Amino acid sequence: MLANVLSNAVKHSPAGGAIDLCCGAREMDGKTFVEIAVADHGIGMQPDQIARVSERFYRADTSGNIPGTGLGMTIVKEIVELHGGGFTVDSTIGAGTTVVLWIPAVDITLMAGIPQPLTNRDTEGAAATSQ
Repeated sequence: MLANVLSNAVKHSPAGGAIDLCCGAREMDGKTFVEIAVADHGIGMQPDQIARVSERFYRADTSGNIPGTGLGMTIVKEIVELHGGGFTVDSTIGAGTTVVLWIPAVDITLMAGIPQPLTNRDTEGAAATSQ
């Protein structure tokens, strides 16, 4: 989902334009959420376009010749909502767009039984002992 939002920011920004990425925690209704904000300084959208951004196959008129299917933000919406989160879009024509995603934070102590990915150190040690 983050890759899609970042891809949109790049596609709708001028060449060499800055993309801002911020991450933090947000408290809502007594729960902690991970919040990720992506802001571009691109073409922006009008309020009626923002209201439709998560509709299947919707593409804003301002998108012009920018490639896309109109499914990206629909998929983002479905993923964040399936995880118990949400998102907002704030945009101004000619100034850019900010998308804020939030999903529930997970207590990492609850992840103790979940296998973790191998690191280079893990694989180097295994190679040395198998020789």
